[in-house]
Amino acid sequence: MFNKKTDNIKEIINQLNNQDAIIVVEGKKDKIALQKLGIDSKIFLLQANCRQFAEPRRKASSVNRDKKSLIETSETLAQKSHQVILMLDSDPKGLELTKKMKNHLQSQGVHVNTKIGKTLLRLANSQVVESLDKIFLK
Repeated sequence: MFNKKTDNIKEIINQLNNQDAIIVVEGKKDKIALQKLGIDSKIFLLQANCRQFAEPRRKASSVNRDKKSLIETSETLAQKSHQVILMLDSDPKGLELTKKMKNHLQSQGVHVNTKIGKTLLRLANSQVVESLDKIFLK
């Protein structure tokens, strides 16, 4: 059983590395976890680019004013690639964000894959992307 799980994880990592798609994650810890797993594809951080992730105390800061709306972020991604892999957390916030991002991206003509991220999280028995490296590399 463990070998099958390991093989599935390796297969997914190879799939991610061999696709010409942008992987979208919520934050920096998510990106680091994927890189530790050996994923070297283009990774886009929503936290760094999207106003949706403004910290409550810092909503008025110039850093947050420079961030884009979810729709603008989707348009930016659509200009960069016609394929996007959404690897957002499977907690309520992540699921809602996945739904919105998928709709916005598809309206821009982007092919959106949510299955890969869901599969990795299911194999790890986790809801958060940032824990994947700790689970799979122990």
